[in-house]
Amino acid sequence: MRYTGNVAVLDLDDPEVLQEWALRASSVVSRDRASTQQWARSMYDTGDYAGVSWWSFYEPRWASFGLWDVSGLTVAGEPEPLTLAHDAVRDAATPIRRVVS
Repeated sequence: MRYTGNVAVLDLDDPEVLQEWALRASSVVSRDRASTQQWARSMYDTGDYAGVSWWSFYEPRWASFGLWDVSGLTVAGEPEPLTLAHDAVRDAATPIRRVVS
């Protein structure tokens, strides 16, 4: 789905943001849930952000978003159901090393 709206999302791909929050790039994509929940909770507790964005573990050109407040967003257009035959699913399968049949 695509959304429109203007919400404050903290960009964890920005080196200045990483420095401000005393995070290393490797910490952001860590799969250590306790650690990532700890810094995400700190960001949430500021009340300044609706969520965070960072680069995908699988493909750095893709952005991943964690949103805890979606009240400022609205769905843009009609939602498009994803199936295994959908071009977006097939296009994403190679970089994340998944076989789609």
